[in-house]
Amino acid sequence: MSGRGHKAVLPPPDFQATQRIAEQGVQVMVLNKEGFVRVFDFAAMPVPEAMQHSLARVFAEQSLSWNSHSSGESYWRSLLTFARFLTAQGHPAPDLADLTAATLRLWRNNHMGTPGGREALAKVRTLLQRDPTLTHGAAAEELARRVSMKGAPSKRSYEASEREVVMKAAGRQFRSALLRIRANMIVLSRF
Repeated sequence: MSGRGHKAVLPPPDFQATQRIAEQGVQVMVLNKEGFVRVFDFAAMPVPEAMQHSLARVFAEQSLSWNSHSSGESYWRSLLTFARFLTAQGHPAPDLADLTAATLRLWRNNHMGTPGGREALAKVRTLLQRDPTLTHGAAAEELARRVSMKGAPSKRSYEASEREVVMKAAGRQFRSALLRIRANMIVLSRF
């Protein structure tokens, strides 16, 4: 139903939804709001074939909520980072069901330090939570930990003594500016 209580219009009987995953199961087609298709090829990911299929499936499910290719590109880059991380571990898990909590914790710890890393963590977490094999167990508990998008503050506040010095300097500058303005107003009023 719409917001005004009207029933939704059903598609015509011959309507066929756009297939999101190609027949090989490793290519995902994302349709943007203008109707253009972008293909993401998971065969290029440096992970085992079974994991390529699983990642393509969760990526396709998540893509239903996107209306631009930039969303797809962003998630794609995060998945590539995750795949490279798994490959760097020596022997990546054969499939998503084989991911361990220790691997996911290491992924988290390696990427919490930067804003880009936290963004990749959040996106990969969103995708992995769509996989039915990661809904229970230690790996699911590790995925359930939220990713804080706030990092450590880049600037620190002044100490009380530092603040006092700054306030005195600002007061002197303000006072001299005020005296100049008053003197100029007197000159202007004479003319």
